[in-house]
Amino acid sequence: LVAFRGRPATICPPTRDRRAFEDALRWAGPTVTTSAGSDVGAAIDEAERPLVQAGTARVVVVLSDGNDTGTTARAAAARAEAGGTRMAFVGVGGDRPRAVVDASGAAVRGADGAIVETSLNETAMMDWAAAGHGIYVRAEDPGAFSKVAALCREASIPNRPGHVDFPARSSLPGVLPSSAESAVRSSTSSAIWNARPARRAKR
Repeated sequence: LVAFRGRPATICPPTRDRRAFEDALRWAGPTVTTSAGSDVGAAIDEAERPLVQAGTARVVVVLSDGNDTGTTARAAAARAEAGGTRMAFVGVGGDRPRAVVDASGAAVRGADGAIVETSLNETAMMDWAAAGHGIYVRAEDPGAFSKVAALCREASIPNRPGHVDFPARSSLPGVLPSSAESAVRSSTSSAIWNARPARRAKR
């Protein structure tokens, strides 16, 4: 589990220990990393950094609103795919701009004093998915996480690039719905979560 803003932070490495992952997920929040920005490329590189056992499929799932302040997300996705990683991008957020708030609930203001707003940038996320030969789904769409689970199942099929030679528990419990969790037990997955402060409706 990688949380990121301007810089990424691994709060749980790839693991089959469900309890450890769930503990890390409960601890995750906007204060995990305080660096300004939202560098998706750095987060993908961070998810790729841990070594995994030979023969293990690697699936990286990026949860973001697509607003990237870095410049390497597309290249990072392509680099990960070239190394055998399967990529899935999950868009979180709405089409209408919403105010960004900090951990206390106060509106975040830019250098000019204006309230910072953000909305889902699907164009960017679909571009990253295309660069990584992966998939893009919108979190609120029916069946979105079933598609992510299907990607994980596909990665686990023998004789396919990045297949799994042994059964493994998913490292995504708590991120995927329980109905999808059972479908990803045969892949070692990493979730990348944007630790941007929560958003609320524009006032």
